[in-house]
Amino acid sequence: IQKERDALQTEKEEPKTVATLNGKYRKMIKDKPAEDCNCNCIDISFDSPTEWCIVKDKIYINARCQKTGDNTADIYFVNAARDENPDRPIPWEEFDTDMPIASIEFQPDGSAKLDWKGFSTGGKIATDYAIYGKKTLEGTYKRE
Repeated sequence: IQKERDALQTEKEEPKTVATLNGKYRKMIKDKPAEDCNCNCIDISFDSPTEWCIVKDKIYINARCQKTGDNTADIYFVNAARDENPDRPIPWEEFDTDMPIASIEFQPDGSAKLDWKGFSTGGKIATDYAIYGKKTLEGTYKRE
């Protein structure tokens, strides 16, 4: 009987389309939505690149989303949007644009879990810059 119930639930859960996944998501901090959006929100668009915060008030990039499964997507670096007063110069032009910098898993409750992978050069993670984005972007987001 349990197998039949599981099969029925699986059939009822329809894959999410790109259109239903597009939108603004707010980071959850200690099970509550972040108060402000500066570095606490992501804008998911499968149509065009959007701006993503890497270091609050300092470094922002443009990134594109590409669906990888019914409820998953990869995020790719496009270019630097704003790079103001970095602690050290960042070699943006050397970063791969065809390797994912993050992956997202969309949850049945409408939230999204972001796993930060990091920038890469020559197909390998750029370890000197791996921390950028990890603290600000990794986590769970709730759709607005």
